[in-house]
Amino acid sequence: MKKAFAVMSTLMLALACFGLFSKTTVAAAEDKTFVVDPTLAEDEDPMYIMDSIYSTFPHYYRMDEKFDEAWQGESRMYPWNETRLRVKQYDLATGQPTGRYYAVYFTGALKHMENNEKVYGAGKNVLFYTLDDSGAVRLSKRELSTWYHNRNAGDPSLSHMNSNATGQDITFDMVEVFAKVGDGADSGRMMNQSLVFDGQGRVIRGSVGNAVFLEPGTDGAAEYLMPAVFCYVDGKVVKYVAGETTPDKKQEPQLDEEGNVVMDDEGNPVMVPTDKDHMLYKRFTWAWFAEKPENVNEVGYLEEGWDPHKWDYCFEQDGGYMCYAFMGTDGSEELLDAEALAFYNEQLKAAHIAEEKPEEEFKPVSQVSRKVITEFYIPAGGWTYDFGYLDKGTDLLADFQQMFLAGYYYGREAGYAEQRTYNFSSSGLLTEEKVIDGNSYRLLENNVIEVMPGTVVNPSKNIIYTGLSQYWDKGEDGTENKLDGFVSDTTICEFYIKVNGVTAVMPAKYPSWDKLVEDFMADINAFVRAKKGEAYVDVVLPAAISTSDRFYTEFNNELGTTSATYASFLQDEAMWAKWSWIFEYINQQAGGGQLNANKTVASPGNWTYTVWGLLTKSPAQGGWPSIKADSTNAEADLLQVVKWADYTFTASEELDTRYVVEYTVKNTVTGNESSTTITYVVTDVYTPVIELNAAALNVKSEKKDGKVVINDGQPITAAQLLTAYNGKYANITNDVKRDIKGTDITYKVVLDSETLDFSKPTEGRHSVVAKVVAQSATTYKEELVRFTVVIRDRTNPVVTTVNGTLNVAYGSVFDPQMGIVAASDNVDGNLKLAAHTWCIDLSETPVNTLKPGTYTVKLGIYDGAGNATNVSYVVKVAEAYANEDGIKDLSGLVEDNAILLEELQEVINGILAKVDKLSQKGCGKSSAALAVQILSASSLLVLVLRKKH
Repeated sequence: MKKAFAVMSTLMLALACFGLFSKTTVAAAEDKTFVVDPTLAEDEDPMYIMDSIYSTFPHYYRMDEKFDEAWQGESRMYPWNETRLRVKQYDLATGQPTGRYYAVYFTGALKHMENNEKVYGAGKNVLFYTLDDSGAVRLSKRELSTWYHNRNAGDPSLSHMNSNATGQDITFDMVEVFAKVGDGADSGRMMNQSLVFDGQGRVIRGSVGNAVFLEPGTDGAAEYLMPAVFCYVDGKVVKYVAGETTPDKKQEPQLDEEGNVVMDDEGNPVMVPTDKDHMLYKRFTWAWFAEKPENVNEVGYLEEGWDPHKWDYCFEQDGGYMCYAFMGTDGSEELLDAEALAFYNEQLKAAHIAEEKPEEEFKPVSQVSRKVITEFYIPAGGWTYDFGYLDKGTDLLADFQQMFLAGYYYGREAGYAEQRTYNFSSSGLLTEEKVIDGNSYRLLENNVIEVMPGTVVNPSKNIIYTGLSQYWDKGEDGTENKLDGFVSDTTICEFYIKVNGVTAVMPAKYPSWDKLVEDFMADINAFVRAKKGEAYVDVVLPAAISTSDRFYTEFNNELGTTSATYASFLQDEAMWAKWSWIFEYINQQAGGGQLNANKTVASPGNWTYTVWGLLTKSPAQGGWPSIKADSTNAEADLLQVVKWADYTFTASEELDTRYVVEYTVKNTVTGNESSTTITYVVTDVYTPVIELNAAALNVKSEKKDGKVVINDGQPITAAQLLTAYNGKYANITNDVKRDIKGTDITYKVVLDSETLDFSKPTEGRHSVVAKVVAQSATTYKEELVRFTVVIRDRTNPVVTTVNGTLNVAYGSVFDPQMGIVAASDNVDGNLKLAAHTWCIDLSETPVNTLKPGTYTVKLGIYDGAGNATNVSYVVKVAEAYANEDGIKDLSGLVEDNAILLEELQEVINGILAKVDKLSQKGCGKSSAALAVQILSASSLLVLVLRKKH
């Protein structure tokens, strides 16, 4: 019995502490806005600009693979450059490297590759500092092999990397440089948040937002803070050295007993010292120099003689000199703040009066730009990383702030940072639909293109190969990852075309027939020598051949064999790779086709004689097969250089003839190679095309005068939902992308749906099949497209409640659904079976079955589209068991039915299951109402058990 009471008590306590239902932990959604950098090292953490859809990697956002409703088109894309900054991470608490690196990416090209005339991608938006003819620094861009000077970045609000490509150390005013490109406002970002790296990848300068310099605990302070570097001693700013410097105590306004600030006779607050050290949390930029610069103040900050155009302080550090200059606030980083400006004007005024000029003629300056802030020193090969305005609202900011602090403390260590370049824009071969000589070459499934009989096909025009022509040129000095070395050069590509397995286009391998024969004989002799030993004597190509000649006896079964397991010249992978074009030619031209798919031959003797006939350009001898009747054409066929762009073939007049064209392009500099295959099929009827009008698939529905009007009362037609084309090129507009699909044949489309009457459409989601047919006397082709038409449901549910009053027993479990006899919807059907929350309790006073009386239950009944019908009914709760007899009756009932104490837990579990079921599919009642139901049901059990005890 004690156990039973303990279970019940635990149940009620759990309800009181945690509420009726626990919250469900929702797993973080998979990030679908990025294509991950395939070259990212295991020890690298990527810092993608803006961390959003607007900055994908490496080319463009792939909507077809990862749909995103926020997509705004290619014009809002910021693909990455193939330049990556690798920065060592430090544990700021210990000052030790973490063993990981930041991989920082910067904005790149704004378009992806479209065709062979437009090259986008790597190098498109790499920025450089260069020199003009007068030696002045300018901002430049390099797009592939071309320089564009006085250019700004594609988007001045994003983070960028600018590299010093002058070959010498440079010092310049950033404001002046940015002004030349008409983007002076962008220069403010350089003062706001930036890092400068030298040619060895060491951080030598840093600026960062105010949040890093705030006092710990201050509102708006960054996650990573710069510990106070300066403090006040005797009212002057000095560098703080722990254990050596004793700062002044910070003063604060004196407060009276009521908490008001006490003022002196002149109306200024009375300041009193505190127990806090007076540290200076003023923002500054720092720069490290190998040699001490000359423009350093000889006096402290805001002391007599202080010059705002010089560094405020300079100290030895890391084998060089660390300089500091205090900055203004966000938005005017390089300008003197109010305190410094007032001090500077006082100095100017004093100088004005010292020159015996009338005091009233002095005019204070309104703003002063600190030259040491705007002036940047960048060693040869160094670069700047300026943090963008748009990036400030992302998680990148915390990482940048940590990089700033790590750079300040540890940035001169070797290997702190390095820049990398990759050729991500070097894509494989891409297939393109085109109109060629008035014919449409449209790509169907499985890379099939249909052509009419007798059409002259130029297959290379369906291929984009520019991606294989791009690479990072090391240049004469052999520099790896050279930022300005990205080029696109199709002359370094080798092009190959095979048609039905036979090589039709390839680079010229030999300048003459004699060189070809010489190389072939050297290879076959070397192959046979490797088998027979060094005593083997090379075979010389004879002018004539017989079965007793060495050419036949040594090479028979070696040039080719009937056995796939015997290591013949054909089976050797290296020899096949080198000479397959010769073997394919022999097989194509020799009668009967001797070479099998498994690289064996039907007759080794025939194959040996045929190879000899090719090499000697000889006709058949002794009945042996030759290459062809006029074999003297072999030299012209095999040495002729057919250019990729000029190669054509004429489609057969026989329908369904297939030409399997395999394309291969190789970059001879990088070794990158890519292949693809297109099958051209001869037909007299093109496969038709159906293009859906996505916007029209959500058909308009609205309520007018209480009635639902769909599609403005008009039937739904095929022309409204889609457009069909016959697939045959029709030169009717300048829109080639449309014309390549042919003439509009939407009138031929047949629509079919099991649920949608197109003449009298109804609300809901309807599956539709569209079919269009094209045929000739011998050919039948159709196109089927399945899609869904959505007509918004605007009709309210129909609800029937109980007649009269619903009587409920005292302490029983009450569900507001009890009063709903029926609830149906024109789209969702029986709402009592619906998966969504269709019933919500809107009652002002929830029904309490432990409190007898009459209640009015108000409900909102909802369909899946959110249409609602409100209903109400009356509930009467019966009186409670009021006497001892009632308790006895219940007790007897328990005993008579042999309810065991061990079963009590199952009863409680049943109650919880009931409540859980109600929460999932019933009314959206409050936790309080459900708790009352559990309590009322449980109370009876408690009474019974207590009586039994």
